[in-house]
Amino acid sequence: MAPIPDDPPPPAQIISEIRKARDACILLAGHRPYREHPLSWMQRHLAQNNIVITHSKNFTILHSEASAGRQIKVAQSKLALITSHPLKAGLEKYLGELETRLKADMQANNGKIPLSYDYVLGCEH
Repeated sequence: MAPIPDDPPPPAQIISEIRKARDACILLAGHRPYREHPLSWMQRHLAQNNIVITHSKNFTILHSEASAGRQIKVAQSKLALITSHPLKAGLEKYLGELETRLKADMQANNGKIPLSYDYVLGCEH
């Protein structure tokens, strides 16, 4: 999966904002967020190891309310591990607002928001 951009064009800002909130909650809980590897990083590291890419294909990711909602749930699941009560309360409120905005944004975009892509590389060594 290619990383989700920090400042995507409309209507994808909600997806990026959810990712940022999820990662913030994960970090504040003392855990490490999952990281994607950009295609350019993969290409560079494969080449450095004399691995030849024979073909590649990208697949646009269509984010749904359910998939983005699961990311909000990940963030919410980390709140119990955050020791600062005011911070926890603020994040809880913010995540609730994100859920509300997500519903509205999905309705305005026929239930799917395209952003980023998965990729597959065929390689030979």
